[in-house]
Amino acid sequence: MITHTVLVAIPNCVAIHELGKTSIPLTTGTLSLIKHPSSTEISASPIAVEIQSPPQNDKSLTVHTNKPALTLQIEKLAFPLMKDTLFGTDVNAPGSYLFVPELGPAEDASERGYVRITLPEEAQIKAGEGDMSFQDVFERELITVGLLKEGWAAMTDEVQRSVKSAVEGTRDKVSSALATETGRVPPEAIVEDEG
Repeated sequence: MITHTVLVAIPNCVAIHELGKTSIPLTTGTLSLIKHPSSTEISASPIAVEIQSPPQNDKSLTVHTNKPALTLQIEKLAFPLMKDTLFGTDVNAPGSYLFVPELGPAEDASERGYVRITLPEEAQIKAGEGDMSFQDVFERELITVGLLKEGWAAMTDEVQRSVKSAVEGTRDKVSSALATETGRVPPEAIVEDEG
């Protein structure tokens, strides 16, 4: 029998799908980070599954030949986390994690938006000296499979995200101010009629 291992379970977590400036609440409840069996455990299983790939010209599905590194589940909502899933922390909100979901037909990550997972404050509390908090265990497991970085690499990622966010914010402000001063609409705001 194939078994999945729950690495950590954290109650009172929130999942929100953020698409542009729109935030859509998905669910609230217990977050479970689930490890999948290794390929040797699967091949030793008495159950065999054949997976067929769609035709080469079928772009309606995103097909991964690798299996998920982990599954992040909150109540009945589950997201496979591949080793190449874009996943990180929100530097402005401790206990918040962002990732681009594997949702299918979108051509690029910007069309899918991202999912924000927020852990409750009590997830940061340690049971005793030397113990790990639920958040520490969650992050350790994400680091183990390569979805999060630690130490200097993590700080570098956070600095890059902060700089990118600041640059994008400045660009938007300058563009808006320029439009106000000149009375012209900036070129990136023009949507051409395709009809």
